[in-house]
Amino acid sequence: MDAAALKGLGMLVTSPASYFYYKYNKKAQNARELFWEERNREKIDRFEEITGAREVGEITQLKEEALLDFLSYLQVHMKCSYNCSEIQIYTEIYALWEDYQKSNPPSQEP
Repeated sequence: MDAAALKGLGMLVTSPASYFYYKYNKKAQNARELFWEERNREKIDRFEEITGAREVGEITQLKEEALLDFLSYLQVHMKCSYNCSEIQIYTEIYALWEDYQKSNPPSQEP
């Protein structure tokens, strides 16, 4: 389950058959991804909670369609992942919110 072992030459030299199996077999790759996803489930859940509609709506004061537009923008432009700290995630959301406001000024209704 250690992806770093597959990047080094140690496993290739000591166990070439296992190296090629774990590196190129789709079943082994999927098992590795599932293992790491389950291991990081708490971080992933917290990240999804922070970047969810309710939390982002409280930050931006957007509602409905405008909120969905910004969430789409956020999903495309956000560089932080679940491995970032909460402060890094919030900082990036605020920075992207400022960028979004500059590139999408509110429409003037008569």
